[in-house]
Amino acid sequence: ALGARAAAAPGTRRRAGAGGQVALLASGALLVALVTVPGLAATEAGAHAVPHGSHGSPSPGLPAEQSHHGGH
Repeated sequence: ALGARAAAAPGTRRRAGAGGQVALLASGALLVALVTVPGLAATEAGAHAVPHGSHGSPSPGLPAEQSHHGGH
């Protein structure tokens, strides 16, 4: 790795491999999620959101959720 750096002309960048690009993309997505999720949760709509773990599980005393497709 050191020899490759020394062989490159000064001021030129090496192109990142596919793994580096995926890691950069994933870290960028994580950063966006870390900023937006708490912000959206703090809104009026977020206050009324159904927690993800409770979708489709009927609560005692409440009717079960109906499909949006109407059984088609």
